[in-house]
Amino acid sequence: MSGSRQRFVIALGLIMALAPGASGLAAGADGAGYPDKPITVVVGYAAGGGQDSFTRVLATRLSEQLGQPLQVVNRPGAAGTVAAAEVAHARPDGYTLYSAFISNITITPHLNKVPYGLDDLVPIVQITSLPLVMAAGPKLHVSDWQGLVEYAKAHPRRLTYGTDGVGGLPHLASERIFRAAGIELRMIPFKGSAESSAAALGGHVDVYVGSIGPVVSHVKEGTLKGILVTSAEPQAVLPGLPGLKAIGRAEIATEAWRGLFAPKGTPKGVVQRLANAARELANDSSFVELMRKAGEEIAILGPEEFERRIRAEYEDFGRIAGSLKNP
Repeated sequence: MSGSRQRFVIALGLIMALAPGASGLAAGADGAGYPDKPITVVVGYAAGGGQDSFTRVLATRLSEQLGQPLQVVNRPGAAGTVAAAEVAHARPDGYTLYSAFISNITITPHLNKVPYGLDDLVPIVQITSLPLVMAAGPKLHVSDWQGLVEYAKAHPRRLTYGTDGVGGLPHLASERIFRAAGIELRMIPFKGSAESSAAALGGHVDVYVGSIGPVVSHVKEGTLKGILVTSAEPQAVLPGLPGLKAIGRAEIATEAWRGLFAPKGTPKGVVQRLANAARELANDSSFVELMRKAGEEIAILGPEEFERRIRAEYEDFGRIAGSLKNP
């Protein structure tokens, strides 16, 4: 090879190595240059529900932080696992993210066969923590926990309750509470809290169990009758409702989380860039207040802390979920 041709090949190699997208130096591999195009955030529930509403607010605020739009796509079904599987198998470049509710990651895989594993999704950031709420529909003539227990004992398996799907946190938390009280209600699954709350309002199910956000106004107005929240203590957004401590069951109190995930193999720099942007939301007073009105508290956990929580809960909920399979 002539000297001039050799110099040309070397120069061409350097240009290719330094070009965006080159192996080992892909745009965003260390977080630099990311994002440079819109990001898709996939939600596993129908539009209008708690996770969807949260994600749309989050997407707007993160778009401001990141300088690129975050586009929300709904993929409802199978208690959020359809969306989780889609993201788990997406290209790991930071441009397809999963907006997850606790049950999608730590509970449902124990109850149903899902096309992804715990290691197929990378935790980016936990953003909020929230209890669930239990509320009676207009056709059920009870107005408190004691009344619900008495009616359910007098009419075994007659009552129904709606949740966001088999194996979701509302399902698991409800069964723990009902079993502890010695009552049995039939669970009716829906594609999200928007659908399950609408079913309760319409009298198609007797009880709603799910996120506070979609029903807070209905509970305050009395169109749904609040029974309790699943945290140990009452919540400021619905101060008249007891927590589980008030009914003597603080040991089974349950609070959920919402967070973001990316496909396995997403560069650490990209994950950290997203986590840092989300962390800034804790300083956004309007975002904090909006979440509180929906019954959620800002509880930021970065990638490492979030992963530790997930793995601990995965083991714990695995034991509880086993009891649902083998009562």
